[in-house]
Amino acid sequence: MKVKDLLELVHNFYKNRPYSSEGRFLLEDFLGMGFAQIYSQLDQEIEPSSYEALEAILKKREEGVPLAYILGEKSFFGHRFYVNPNVLIPRLETEFSVEELLKLPGSSFLELGLGSGAVSISLKLARPDLKVEGVDISEEALRIAKKNAQAHHCLVNFYQSDLFDRVQGRFDLIFSNPPYIESKEIQGLEREVKDHEPILALDGGEDGLDFYRRIIEDLPDYLNPGGHLVLEIGYNQGKSVGALLEEKNFSVKCIQDYAGFDRVLVASRREHVRKTISL
Repeated sequence: MKVKDLLELVHNFYKNRPYSSEGRFLLEDFLGMGFAQIYSQLDQEIEPSSYEALEAILKKREEGVPLAYILGEKSFFGHRFYVNPNVLIPRLETEFSVEELLKLPGSSFLELGLGSGAVSISLKLARPDLKVEGVDISEEALRIAKKNAQAHHCLVNFYQSDLFDRVQGRFDLIFSNPPYIESKEIQGLEREVKDHEPILALDGGEDGLDFYRRIIEDLPDYLNPGGHLVLEIGYNQGKSVGALLEEKNFSVKCIQDYAGFDRVLVASRREHVRKTISL
């Protein structure tokens, strides 16, 4: 049994699948070497147990289990994070949110619904002086987030709360990537998502806006003057969530992702203009 047998196994599995680039990542991760190094060692002998282990991974993948859950980790914003089925898998699209947050001034940050903690931790690693707090309603999600914080040696404050319920104080920056999929659309999602990722983190209610309404309703009590709210949204929710913010006297900027879809909203409180009357 040789390295080239592993390469052939992965190639045959992914050749007719739309996510073929995943195979390269899997093989690099499995062997702990880059693709160029793999090709330079095709005739290197391997244990039959390694071949069997890779077969077992591909069998789970064929059953629809996301690769990140099989491997127990996911790369995000240049860092690796532990994940399991109790948290959403960090998406590339969410890196847009981190990029926007890094452009904004502030010394304190709160994440509502932190999941694996990837956003909060990535922000803390990029801005060590930032005071970071994060909340989640799920105890299991908090366990994963705290594990990731420890792995990256981050001093953050993660605790259980249903959105703002147990939050104290005000913040310069508030972020959330809340559940935003309409309830009726859940069963139409890819099986990797609907059958394996936590529904609690996906279902946004009848119109997908339940959590946005709750966040925006309480926001004025927790956002500092001059602060910013950053929200990740579904591709077709820019206008509807923007309207909710404008009703609360927030100005809104929408950022699109690489595919040209609305992805991130950045909101700030409009300043009241005091009118002077000349007599």
